[in-house]
Amino acid sequence: MDEWLNDDMMHTRANTGEHWQVYNTGPSISRSKNKLVQFLATVLRDIQGHASSYHFPLTEDNKVTGQRLMALLESQDGEEECVEGLHEFYFSLCGMVTEDLCQK
Repeated sequence: MDEWLNDDMMHTRANTGEHWQVYNTGPSISRSKNKLVQFLATVLRDIQGHASSYHFPLTEDNKVTGQRLMALLESQDGEEECVEGLHEFYFSLCGMVTEDLCQK
């Protein structure tokens, strides 16, 4: 599916590809973004250790990329490195490690 964002509108073309449909994303994208940030922060807290008896079933790769992201966020490195670390962590959680991420 092809899609692109423009302010508060998301334009999507179904796999049939002939017509674009416009969806008002409004607060929906913002709510989704906030939930994603909360989830990632919760997983990072789990990696750091916490008092809860529940722990996410993380792979060693998930833990390593999470620790790398925390180090980047705590360092004085630039925003680009932090964004790359965030993407690497997110994709490791999704099980979607790409060749580009493996090379980094």
